[in-house]
Amino acid sequence: PLTDATSPLATDPDAPVKKDPTFSNRSSLDMATLATVDDGLPELPDGYDESRIVLMPRDPQWAYAYWDVPNAHKEELRSQGGRDLALRLYDASDVDLNVQSAHSMQQYYTDEMARSWYLPIPVSDRDYIAELGYLTPDGRWLVLARSAPAHIPPVFPSDWIEDQFLTLDWTEDLRGQTFATLIPPGMARPTVAGDSPIHDAIFARAGETNALRVAGSLFGSMQQVPASALSSFAIPSGLTELPGVPAPNFSGLNMSGLNMSGVGFSADFVPPRPRQFWLVADAELIVYGATEPDATVTIGGKNIELSPDGTFRFHMSFQDGELDFPIQAVASDGEQTREVEMDFTRETPQRNTNTKDEADLEWFE
Repeated sequence: PLTDATSPLATDPDAPVKKDPTFSNRSSLDMATLATVDDGLPELPDGYDESRIVLMPRDPQWAYAYWDVPNAHKEELRSQGGRDLALRLYDASDVDLNVQSAHSMQQYYTDEMARSWYLPIPVSDRDYIAELGYLTPDGRWLVLARSAPAHIPPVFPSDWIEDQFLTLDWTEDLRGQTFATLIPPGMARPTVAGDSPIHDAIFARAGETNALRVAGSLFGSMQQVPASALSSFAIPSGLTELPGVPAPNFSGLNMSGLNMSGVGFSADFVPPRPRQFWLVADAELIVYGATEPDATVTIGGKNIELSPDGTFRFHMSFQDGELDFPIQAVASDGEQTREVEMDFTRETPQRNTNTKDEADLEWFE
């Protein structure tokens, strides 16, 4: 701390320092006020007597759900046959679950004491809805609560790269006003009020830089450039036919690369770009039911494990063709049997799919 000539520290560093009584009294008063700020307030309740579930995205791979359901509501559904508490995650993109089926559904059994759950997301950039409810032994689903739709962000970077620069007055009232409208990629950018020469210069420079970057990636290795790319880039006649695009200098061309010092691109010229695309789709068959907990159940001759309450759920791959599905339950003493036989037929009239590892680069203008 700074001292003046009249301060005791200026002449005697060992002199005692007096505390400001005003500051000390004020600190004691503040501490006493904070210590009693909760006096008279009731304890927070364990619940709010309202069945509610909330679904929130954590990241593109995970979502977080939390809920509050009164015991009276749970007892009501248990009296209707509800046995197992479960959490369902629906892909509800562009559908109304009240009148339409979800694109997909994942189910997770939860504990009666649980109040929240982390859910893995199968496909990002989709709308999801969470439901909490009970499963009955006969396969019915009794809903306790349903969340509002939540959009999971994409796992890949957005291709929306449009930037708009505006100059607004410091005193401008921004409430209820629209100064610019963003448009999807690929459409012409409209003229925006407030565009300036600086704005245009920045966009022109960005376009030139991006064109050189893409061209450099194309010509970085001549062994990787397909014939379609060479016909539109490396042939001088092809380049000279493009307005504003000078032909490249081929003095530096060899199998290791292309001398980019002789290549120029207009800011408005977009070169071809490679892109990978893939799709994997299939179907599975789900068979479920219930019987006595000590019975033996077989599906197609294979023993099926039963839950403690006698319910079972079996998943299997469902390929093209006919599938004969005999299901049999035998009592523990072997004296009684019940059976059902189901026939399923699947047909895939068209398939054009490939895995991510099989995806090849495709070139687009």
